[in-house]
Amino acid sequence: MLTCFSLSINNIHMENSNISKNDNSFLIDHARTMFLNASDVRMRNFNFFLVIVGALVALYSTRIQFAVINPVISVSGFVFSILFYILDVRSKQLLNAAHGELKQHEKNAGINIIGKIHFSTFHLISHTFVYRFIYISVMICSVYLFVSKFFR
Repeated sequence: MLTCFSLSINNIHMENSNISKNDNSFLIDHARTMFLNASDVRMRNFNFFLVIVGALVALYSTRIQFAVINPVISVSGFVFSILFYILDVRSKQLLNAAHGELKQHEKNAGINIIGKIHFSTFHLISHTFVYRFIYISVMICSVYLFVSKFFR
């Protein structure tokens, strides 16, 4: 006997039912839930990064120019960029793993929805490219702002 979790936006409830491990509908639902959760976590991480960067930019752009605070803000931007870049790499790994499982279970059930979507490792116009471009841009800007404070 497996425990089945039903997820919704407002609540999480658990029910016990007799579901065999070979039931494709359960496996597809589970893989789809993992895929959606992995993509949701990735999007939330990016949104949180944008909030942090916005706060750092607001702090940096205030007219109060402290010699100690501005380099700390620049270093913070660099560190947050590295941390969120690493989180994005991990989130992408989880998304790829969930995608592979979903594709396999759909194939076993004779469904080919997710299999029709081209899901490669690199596209010029993709979430991965855009997210990582922004992370690296913030890293570069943080280093520039840090260095420019000392060499004016």
